[in-house]
Amino acid sequence: VPWALTDELIRRAEALVPGIRQRSREAEMLRRLPDATMKEVEEAGLIEALSPRSFGGHGLGLRALCEVARTLAHGDTSTAWVVSFLMEHNWMACYFDMSAQRRIFADKPYLLAAAPLQPGGTAERVPGGFLVTGVFRYASAVMNSDWTFASTSVTEADGSKDQYTFLIPLRDVTVHDEWFFSGMAATGSTNV
Repeated sequence: VPWALTDELIRRAEALVPGIRQRSREAEMLRRLPDATMKEVEEAGLIEALSPRSFGGHGLGLRALCEVARTLAHGDTSTAWVVSFLMEHNWMACYFDMSAQRRIFADKPYLLAAAPLQPGGTAERVPGGFLVTGVFRYASAVMNSDWTFASTSVTEADGSKDQYTFLIPLRDVTVHDEWFFSGMAATGSTNV
């Protein structure tokens, strides 16, 4: 069954290629994927390819990720880049504990999240959680996201440091609109 569903997602991606190709110039000018492209990708069920079945996702693996991205690249490489990252970041969300996953996937079987994973700042414990500060580089897909991951170290009370990865609503971060690259501007790979 997973192979059949993967093949179906590849067929759905193939069907999107002509429209994506038509909108590739628009994507480049917008410096993000156009709303029409995002709507088609979401309606085709591509984003939740790696999301857990227990939350309504497809629960597929690397073949789905790689083949869908390869297929979409026939329409536009920036679109393939963004969609593949959005797909993969749902898999990353599965590394959070189950209570966090239930919140993440409460409203739909996928999230739209960027993930600049190179540690770029600090996090400090504050009442109710953490205060994360710093610059997190190369947040591909951030212009089409509602969330961003951020990895950083946390200094514990005993002075030791631990690495943490946070999932932060995009409304709570500053997106630095500074990604101006010819040919891949629509990836929105800017800093947060």
